[in-house]
Amino acid sequence: MKLKKYTDLTNLATAAQVLFYDPEYLRVQHYKKLVGFGLEEPTEQKELILFNLIGNVAKSLQYSPFGSLAGDASMQSKMKLLTYAQEELSKLGIQKISITHPVALYGFKDPAPFFHSLGYETDYFDWNQHINLSHYHTNVLHKMERRRLDKGRVMGIECSKVSSSAVSEIHRFLSNCRVQKGLQINIELKKLENLMAAFPDKYALFTAKLNGELMAACITVQVSPSVAYYYLPGTDEKFQKVSPMVLLIDYICQHYQERGLQYLDLGVSSVDGHKQKGLFLFKERMGAEAHHKYQFSKVLK
Repeated sequence: MKLKKYTDLTNLATAAQVLFYDPEYLRVQHYKKLVGFGLEEPTEQKELILFNLIGNVAKSLQYSPFGSLAGDASMQSKMKLLTYAQEELSKLGIQKISITHPVALYGFKDPAPFFHSLGYETDYFDWNQHINLSHYHTNVLHKMERRRLDKGRVMGIECSKVSSSAVSEIHRFLSNCRVQKGLQINIELKKLENLMAAFPDKYALFTAKLNGELMAACITVQVSPSVAYYYLPGTDEKFQKVSPMVLLIDYICQHYQERGLQYLDLGVSSVDGHKQKGLFLFKERMGAEAHHKYQFSKVLK
């Protein structure tokens, strides 16, 4: 196997099966300084890790839910690749490496011993939740969520997947939902439009309406062949007590079940390791399982 450094990622044939390492995705995200390291066999790439350089810090990977090592190389080969990456990053003046490692849906399980053996520290771990679509049925919902689901159906709440042409309306709605909570939406409309244009079969828009009025919406992304990501959800605060998101998640689960996916990644329910108890409980009552999503770092000497 050959260790390789990549500075031009335009036509990179990646070993990673996740969207966030796709060269076109990286281009649309406008990474200013991006460098990659790979482990190659004569006919294919076996492992890859990407970093964007921010001052004297190398981060894997900004603008994405996670980065870290991706591929199917052995643990020993992964270790060789990361050691090589550290050496090359040090030559570039990097003093610190920060890696957001995905949950086991995407990456290898139990990553802490591996990273600790290479001198990394665990800064914190977030609580990441997902729904196993192969087991999903309304019976897995907590009785409170089942009541909300039944009540919403009786009220006439309608859920649907809508055309990508509605992206501006949905983005505006989700932005307003964030403002209601004192937050800002984390992606500008133009970049979202560009991502949807680049990956029309990966991004999807879903809505929940009552008598034509938008109550809740969600943008999802099919991140890998088996995982869809619950990317940007939002509910108008005046409908919070009705919980239209219960119906919308149920609809989204059925949508991806029909397409043969295995998981709906509901994302993190914590901020810098501090659990958001209400959000965590809601997802748990929707049948979600929880796993740790680690943040590792290492100071280079």
